[in-house]
Amino acid sequence: MTTFTIYADTNDASIKCSSTVYADARSGAGTLTVDAGATTTETAAVGQQLVSATYSVMEIFQEFDTSGIGAGANITAGTLSFSMSGAGDNSVTNFDMDAYSHDWGGGVVTTGDFVAGADFAAMTRIATRSTVGLVLPGRNVLTSDAEMLTEINKTGYTRVVMVSRRTSAGTPPTGDEYISMRMADFNGTVNDPSLTVVATLPIAGTLSQTEADDTVLAAAKVALKGVLAQTEADDTL
Repeated sequence: MTTFTIYADTNDASIKCSSTVYADARSGAGTLTVDAGATTTETAAVGQQLVSATYSVMEIFQEFDTSGIGAGANITAGTLSFSMSGAGDNSVTNFDMDAYSHDWGGGVVTTGDFVAGADFAAMTRIATRSTVGLVLPGRNVLTSDAEMLTEINKTGYTRVVMVSRRTSAGTPPTGDEYISMRMADFNGTVNDPSLTVVATLPIAGTLSQTEADDTVLAAAKVALKGVLAQTEADDTL
């Protein structure tokens, strides 16, 4: 088994949609703003908020360069995590934060990337985390869904969007119900959002006429079981 720890690219960002009408804030029809995490102390918010009769819906977009895993790898586990070091838990009303597989195109996040709350029902959820019991400060791990294994792009970028389940359900906020996490722009990588992938890599090597001459190259330990015959075509493993 080989473990890959991949940190989010600095293209990660949060989009907020605000309106005095909750339906507009949820659908993206309100005022849209992008927080691109452009400074080394930046955090981003996900969740909902009601302040002075204005509703806000906040979504976080992240991308991870998972191309180094390779097409032939067999992924057995995948885990998303984020740091709240120096960030905050403003979930006066606790909620479940869901991560969905979503190829928003990569590059700079724009207001056009906002996902309407109703659209999440047709998307693939890959992980979730309740705001109850968050580690603050510290790193928090999301619980992966089975779909995580098939949604990781082994030869390109894996992109996700995070949203409050209350947004996808269409439940208006009554106050503060959001959390803030560190972005990839924060100093170093120890506090960056991360995707940890465990995979079995393909075997590279040749099988010869004698077992003693066989060479097997891999990034992890490999156990061979079987009989080696006179010709490679007859070998059974």
